[in-house]
Formats: sequence, structure tokens, C-alpha cells
Amino acid sequence: MKLNESLLYSYSNEVAGAFIIRLKNNALSEQLAERCAHSCNQVGMPFEFWNAFDGTSGEILVPEEHQNQSWLKLLKFTSYKMTTSEIACAISHISLWIKCIELDAPIAILEHDAVLQAPYKRHAFRNSGCVS
Repeated sequence: MKLNESLLYSYSNEVAGAFIIRLKNNALSEQLAERCAHSCNQVGMPFEFWNAFDGTSGEILVPEEHQNQSWLKLLKFTSYKMTTSEIACAISHISLWIKCIELDAPIAILEHDAVLQAPYKRHAFRNSGCVS
């Protein structure tokens, strides 16, 4: 890809869909994610489940679908004030930011305990994470 091609992305404000972050094989997380999915279905918001990086054991476990991602080698965390779970949560969000770039469209990132009350179909801003 030439640099010029990457500068010509669409800047669409139409939200491509929602991604529900969940800890795979964690009963509470999966239960909450199902409730979140139900709320998405009720308001007509398309969604996918997104398996989170898991730091609950004290070690960061990488979901199988992300294990060979080249961007993982670029991450460096130098804050010793963050817990392993906080770092894993940040990496989960970074993985979805990369998905957003690949889709070339805004996405809604939902934690497993979110409940959608209305569909989020259009992002009001460009180059911003702000929600109106």
C-alpha cells in the first residue's frame, strides 16, 4: 500500500456496529455479555462478541484469535502502577481500535456489562472518541 492510499480513507461517520468485550470462559462475563447482546437486539444494533485479553490470573492471556497479530510486538507498558487486569483491558481496547482502522468506520465498543438503550448508528465527530 502506498502512503497516499492510506490517507484517502472514507471518514465515514456511520457506525459499522458494536463490539461487546467479554472474557471467554468466564461465567459472569459471558452472562453479562449476553445481557448486553440482548439489549443490542432490542434496539436493532448489530454487534459481535470480542474476546478480551485476560489479566485476572496475574499473567496476560492472549485470545487465540489475536495470538499472531504483529501489532502486539509494538506494545510496551512502562507503568508499574497498572495491574495486569488493567493492562489486559487496555490491550483489549487497542485491539478494537485496530479493528476500527481495518473497517475504516467508527465502531461502538461496549464492555460486557453495558446495556444499550438506543442504537448508536452515527458518530457525531471525526477523529474523536467523544459521544454526543
